[in-house]
Amino acid sequence: MLVAAFGAAARTLATPWKKLPQGPPINFYEASLARTADGVLHVAYPRNGGSTGDVWHVRITGAGAVGAATPIAQGWAGVENPALLVAPDGTLRAFWGGIKSTDPANTNDALNTATAPADGSAWTLQPGRVSGDSSAYVSPTGAAVAKDGQFVEATTSTFGLRFHYGLTPASQTFQVPGNCCYYDPGIGVDSVSGQTVLGWYSNESQPPGEGVFLQEISPTGLVGPRRLAPGSTDGKNAVSPGYRTPVTGRIGAAGVYLAYGVGYPSFKRVALIRFGAPAPAIQIGAADNHGANLAAAPQGRLWLFWRRGANLFATRTNRAVTAIEPISVFGGPPGTDTIWTFAGNGSRGPLDLVANVQTSDAAFWYRRLLPRLSLHGSALGSRQARFVVTDAGEPVSGATVKVKGHAVHTNAGGVASVDGLPRGRATAVATKNGYQPASARVLVR
Repeated sequence: MLVAAFGAAARTLATPWKKLPQGPPINFYEASLARTADGVLHVAYPRNGGSTGDVWHVRITGAGAVGAATPIAQGWAGVENPALLVAPDGTLRAFWGGIKSTDPANTNDALNTATAPADGSAWTLQPGRVSGDSSAYVSPTGAAVAKDGQFVEATTSTFGLRFHYGLTPASQTFQVPGNCCYYDPGIGVDSVSGQTVLGWYSNESQPPGEGVFLQEISPTGLVGPRRLAPGSTDGKNAVSPGYRTPVTGRIGAAGVYLAYGVGYPSFKRVALIRFGAPAPAIQIGAADNHGANLAAAPQGRLWLFWRRGANLFATRTNRAVTAIEPISVFGGPPGTDTIWTFAGNGSRGPLDLVANVQTSDAAFWYRRLLPRLSLHGSALGSRQARFVVTDAGEPVSGATVKVKGHAVHTNAGGVASVDGLPRGRATAVATKNGYQPASARVLVR
């Protein structure tokens, strides 16, 4: 298990925040992110319209340009946090709890779904309920695409936590046993084995009690025992994360992972655990953090990010999910009072973030964060230095290291050597496209 110190964080630059259209959101509203094959990031989020509610879709290009908003649902009697997915055929599909109208003839009054072409230009509502959970209209939605291409959704209310495969109530809706009080379901799918894992937060007073839980699910029901995330409770009490449980598979690699806060009565660490493992693979000291989130990245890496006050913190793992890069810390948009919720997508390598932020008004905001290089320098012989460039401990080839007017490139082992340097202290800078730069000082003899 890797344990990292929170004090290692360093303030870094990232692309500017950009305000998304169609605010304001309520403070517990969350965005859901999905990326189509053309590299466009698609964002779905609810909007408070006063006496009505909307669900909106926004395109963000690979270059980070924010497009206009298109309505997924507009003027509804009520909406909850949506889940946005890319379907196996490349089109978009959104799920959300809500009531279209109070008309007794209305049949869209529980879990709803709509589809759009890959560009998200126009959305078509599917008439009627998706699942047999009649109370889903008050639930935020967790959803995923199973390895066989089926859609799987999870909803929760005071009547319990339920999950469902498919798009109509014709397929069975299953309930997770418990007395009450399960919240904010999330679903992750192992991209190799197809194992599907449901995550949720519980403040149930009866056994198994409070904390964050995971359990495998299938089209035929629950599989195996539920598993408590270690440290998500002190044995009796737990802190509510207050957002969709961040559980995800990896891109092109095995395993389903959960990010969560550890500690009570406030979170003291951020943990990352693989479903089925007895202990977290990574823990980061992060006193008074307000919960963690998670996003899959290429090569099996994972982005882990969290909030403390008006600042966000982020780091990316190595391919084995055993080490992390230096932690980046950055503030919210100008005038930020509170960052309420935040979600991310790392499928292209960088972390694309969308946060629900209170500035002079409430709105969703977007920015992109690049992963960080690490640079280590050491003196060799006379007027010589050796530099090693890594990404979460793994060598980075083709990086450029500049020092005292010299520029060299790292080899397959992430190593570059420089001759003929002036004696004394020197600062080297390593750069590579797609990364934040890194610097290191070396004493040249």
